[in-house]
Amino acid sequence: MDYLPFRNVRDVLGLHAKVSSRKTSVIFYDADGKREVMSYLEFVGKTHQVANFLYEDLALERGQAIAVVSSNHENTLVLYFAAWIIGLTVVALDPSADPSDMQSLLTDTESRVLFASDDIFDNYTSLVDKVDSLEGAIHIGGERRDNFMRFEDLARNRPTTFLGDESGAKGADIPVTGGNERTARLKDVAWITIEKGQRITRTQGDMLYDARRIAGASALTGNQVTVASLPLHQQFVASVLAPLFVGATVVLSHTITPDIIWRLIVSERAHATVLMCEQISAMVETANAHMDNGKTRFGNNIIQQDVKHFRFFLVPDALTNELAIAFEDLFGLPLITAHADSITGEMLSILPITLAWDYHQSWLRNYNPPSIGIPLSASASAILNKRCESIQGEDGMPYYFLNT
Repeated sequence: MDYLPFRNVRDVLGLHAKVSSRKTSVIFYDADGKREVMSYLEFVGKTHQVANFLYEDLALERGQAIAVVSSNHENTLVLYFAAWIIGLTVVALDPSADPSDMQSLLTDTESRVLFASDDIFDNYTSLVDKVDSLEGAIHIGGERRDNFMRFEDLARNRPTTFLGDESGAKGADIPVTGGNERTARLKDVAWITIEKGQRITRTQGDMLYDARRIAGASALTGNQVTVASLPLHQQFVASVLAPLFVGATVVLSHTITPDIIWRLIVSERAHATVLMCEQISAMVETANAHMDNGKTRFGNNIIQQDVKHFRFFLVPDALTNELAIAFEDLFGLPLITAHADSITGEMLSILPITLAWDYHQSWLRNYNPPSIGIPLSASASAILNKRCESIQGEDGMPYYFLNT
């Protein structure tokens, strides 16, 4: 059985709020490019306010579900963590999906309340009449609307502690199946979403364990900055939870384009981000278009020197050799590929980030799909010699394999 030094997601936030209260947790750029900053203390205070609203006003209890369909928004992130403080399940919906396709998922999960960002809210209100368990819809952001409740108004002025703030890591290893009886447990289902046609379900323990493994394998630390370059419903653990797990800073943008990703990497001095293959392809196409027009490949007058602080792009997706070569040759920055289970979404291995550039390129280009790398799961193991050292091939690189 694996162990975590936390009882639940709440403990992780509580620890950072206590030891790094003034440190920046989330930086958010809205649709107009306005920049908002939250410290860990502010972020935790807001999550507790929302937890009180969910628990006291909406009468939501551990084990129940809420549905969230939203473009990237800082208050969507707050809502996720507030739900997990209580032990609720977040049913994270894809904003680009047809609302009719969501009906069966909301019915199956018996989702109680639908939260939607204001820019897409009108597209989803009809679900309230179609799903028996839904008691209403609440919009996130935007201006006040007649006949509908606004998330920011409802949560304002609630207490910034939920059920007497006893959060914070206790120092003892807690089994994944254990947890705090009074609020959330690690075995509580925290996340349900659809990715690539597959329904993915993760408990709080699953998510925290995955976050710890990913942060460790990618050498992510609390003094780093990451850009959340994906919609919040997609690869949430790798993109957002892993950085917050170690006390790093997450940069979140309402609008995600190749030019904006590069601009945020430079302006926020970011060290890493998570991308999917379609984004990598778009970044290559955009760069080529820029150069055809006499601009720099990065856009925004950004040059190679401006991104020298950046460490890597994590790619939890099936990346082709051709696309990887085109990207790395163009930008001179590493793609750290990960192999994920197609059904559960669990990352099984990550390409080592400490390889010299020539080894990295050789490994990335010669082993595809990337079924070798730093093992992240019980289903992935390193091949070791008698001294517990990883066996190396003729090229000097350690070998790993996936158990079958």
